Amino acid sequence: DDGGGGGGGGNNRNGLPLNKESSILLLEQDLPRTFPEFAFFHDSGTLREVLQTFVCFRPDIGYVQGMSYLAATLLLYMGDAFECFKCFANMLNNHFFFDFYRLQRDKIDIHLQTFDYFFNAKLPVLYNHFKQQDVSSDMYYFEWSLTLLVKFLPINICARVWDSYLLLGESFFIRVGLGILRVFAESLGRMEMDEILHFFLHPLKEIDESALFSAIEDLAISPAQCDRVIKRFEDPNMSKPGPLECNPS
Repeated sequence: DDGGGGGGGGNNRNGLPLNKESSILLLEQDLPRTFPEFAFFHDSGTLREVLQTFVCFRPDIGYVQGMSYLAATLLLYMGDAFECFKCFANMLNNHFFFDFYRLQRDKIDIHLQTFDYFFNAKLPVLYNHFKQQDVSSDMYYFEWSLTLLVKFLPINICARVWDSYLLLGESFFIRVGLGILRVFAESLGRMEMDEILHFFLHPLKEIDESALFSAIEDLAISPAQCDRVIKRFEDPNMSKPGPLECNPS
């Protein structure tokens, strides 16, 4: 149920319930860290208004760290607080964000398993290296998903990512994640666990935009393919997805 509201509070990163007051407190802690270089967000109070409205609108979700980056990016391109709130609420009503921001581990695991499935299929050498180094996708892809990469990619690249994500959905976001891994595959393939995790902690300011989108284009995954894999992981009675189909439709 993607759209159902409800009482109670949201969740923090440990999956513990937050009441409205706790959500607002967490929100206030996050605001100064969200795009501190853009005074517009902090001087006008518009970002706070959008997020506080969402906490009241969806107390079953509340505020979760990372939301401020999504709302701020929408504000950056829309300006109007009410229009931004509507778009923000609709984005989070999508099953991809809804599952991540409800912090329900079983639902999140399905998205991580889906990413891993395509990671193994598209970049098997790097996938096996990560496995050998005990680096799992929840160590980086989880954070990428919560902010739709806003914390990690330059804003001009994020704008292009968002355009296609809003059109194509989760399948495109998986391609972006794999595109990042492909661009840095050579260096990541020489790193050990602590170096890999250190790499993922920092924004990818030096990423080559043309190389990234060239990699994304090569890593073809259709929405239909992605949906089929998700359904396989969702249904415990179905066999797990086999090798990637050649037909992307």
